[in-house]
Amino acid sequence: MRLMLVFGIIIGAACVGATETEGVRRLMVPSYDIVDNDDGVVISFPSSLLLSGATTSGSSSEDTQFRVQRGSSDEHFVGTADGEEQTLNVILRDDQIVVGSIVDEKDGNVYKLSTNASGDLEATVTHTSEFPPEVDAKELEIVDDKYNPPVRHLRAQTSGNFRERGLQTNCPLNVVDVLVLWSADAECQESGFSAGCTRSPATEQKIRDLIDLAIAETNTAYEYSGVRVDGEFAKLNLAHAYYEPTFYDKSDIGDMIQFISRSSVIDAKRTEYAADVVKAITGENNSCGQAYVGPRIDIMHSVTSIDCATGHYTFGHGIGLNMGARADRGSYNSCWTSKYHYGFRDPAGRFRTILATDCRTGQCDKNSSNSCTRVQRFSNDEFLYNGSPIGGESVDNARQHSDVFATVSAYYQCIPVTEIPTSTPTANPNKTPSSMPSIAVTEIPTSMPTIAVCTESELIIDLTTDRFPDETKWTVENSSGNVIAENPPLYEIDSTTTKICLTTGCYTFEITDTYGDGICCEFGFGEYTVTFDGNEKKKGDQFAYSESVEFCTEISELPSESPTANPNESPNGSPTSSESPTNVCFDSVLGLSAGSNATCPVISANIGYCDYSSVQSHCPVICDSCVQFRCADSTLAWNYGGDSYTCQQLSNFPDSDLESYCLLEAFYSTCRETCNTCNV
Repeated sequence: MRLMLVFGIIIGAACVGATETEGVRRLMVPSYDIVDNDDGVVISFPSSLLLSGATTSGSSSEDTQFRVQRGSSDEHFVGTADGEEQTLNVILRDDQIVVGSIVDEKDGNVYKLSTNASGDLEATVTHTSEFPPEVDAKELEIVDDKYNPPVRHLRAQTSGNFRERGLQTNCPLNVVDVLVLWSADAECQESGFSAGCTRSPATEQKIRDLIDLAIAETNTAYEYSGVRVDGEFAKLNLAHAYYEPTFYDKSDIGDMIQFISRSSVIDAKRTEYAADVVKAITGENNSCGQAYVGPRIDIMHSVTSIDCATGHYTFGHGIGLNMGARADRGSYNSCWTSKYHYGFRDPAGRFRTILATDCRTGQCDKNSSNSCTRVQRFSNDEFLYNGSPIGGESVDNARQHSDVFATVSAYYQCIPVTEIPTSTPTANPNKTPSSMPSIAVTEIPTSMPTIAVCTESELIIDLTTDRFPDETKWTVENSSGNVIAENPPLYEIDSTTTKICLTTGCYTFEITDTYGDGICCEFGFGEYTVTFDGNEKKKGDQFAYSESVEFCTEISELPSESPTANPNESPNGSPTSSESPTNVCFDSVLGLSAGSNATCPVISANIGYCDYSSVQSHCPVICDSCVQFRCADSTLAWNYGGDSYTCQQLSNFPDSDLESYCLLEAFYSTCRETCNTCNV
């Protein structure tokens, strides 16, 4: 049931098992105190907050006190009230609770705490029986060991295309990196707004705080349950969290998990941030979530409803399924198997672990209740919970996690790289280089470079790679067997277009994959297209080891007679000269100073950066922003001659120098307004 708390007065049904109360869900908590004393940090709430009436022994009946300690991050605190039947997790910032959860095992209520726009603390109260169920985990059949090839890391350690870990940079095997994305509706809902609300920095911060809490709750559960790797407690590291505009809420959660596992945009983001696991947060609440059962590198995906992510611990539940853990034996009717990867339900029906489904009578585990509270533990054979077993040798989610954590952690290498900025650099930096690099006179063209036009037959090769580009290669051979063209350097989940001008003759295009699994679809959704003189000759993706196509240029017919040496008539007038195009749009050819010299082709493989107007100004073609930036300067700093500059600096040069620089593609493609590119 959901109940309204206003200044300590409970409005609605006040007994466990009553029907759900209709009305406002985000409700004010009257007050709370945070005291740091010799015994640690104590957070006190009015006793009326907890419907079970729990209070601290020896204290005023007006308070429920939680003794907390620092948890898995500097801002996370976790603890219990006396009796340890109420658990509190909070994120504290500036001595204020910004987000939190209370789980009361005594009466089965879960309290979701958050702050409103005025900074007041609010609570949503949901009885554990009222949470929607997690949809059955998706288990994909493994045929002929197809998905168990030799381990292949997704990037070589020499690659420089990764974000730095938020937690550590030496890639410890007890740390799994998580990419978290969310829908617009989830962001609106977390701030108490209806779907389709106007998103803002404030709404974004609230969902980021919730994600931080979800990570912290899961990491604490690992520690409390003894999930270890090489003697160290397992940890999730938030590699990156972001709003994904292509991810929409749908009534069928199966459609959502299928989308995130097949989306090339999300897959590229996963590769960019070296994320071992992908989690999506939805505002849809028909179910608490769904996940693929792993571990398998291509299906480490789960979707969680924002209502269930914290307090109900569905965030960790989904990732647990990715790790190969299962729900309880009773719901699987597997009480006699020797496998140990199951969750635990207390036989007396008092509690269940994070992977377990709600208690039900009449199942093989002989549970005595039809509802039990989920507690912040994974089943294990090492610890007790309030004096009671919470697993055993044959019921041990913690062991399953420990068995596979290092394998999952090694899915991606982690190598730090400077992040592309999300804001425009200062127009006038404090330190301006004294001059641009000198340019040899021979480098300066006498006119704006012209675009080469193929007067013969044109071959175009479009290729999108999977996660193993080193295995892929293409060539074009002439009829003599000589290679006349081959692929450029290839990168993971990257798209390239190669144009080749061919003379008269016959040719063979061949694409190969040394591993024998083509470029789709186990490790990314790659594909290729061969277009010749405007006609598609071949398109493919799943081609095992190789695939090829042959084609020939057309030979023009010779004229039947020689042209007249002196035609009788002269043309009526001079031919009309071709007009210069009026809508030419250029991407900058220069790399970004703050993006490891990333160029626009790199941005095209990480298209999410095009959400930022500064990146749009640098790469208007790739970011589809020519209308706004075709004639505008790039607002980002760029590299040239080993130093960093901006178009503002270039505009301050003397006209004579500026004219020389603007003849070079590096500058007229980047500083379009300064170089008057549109009017040349």
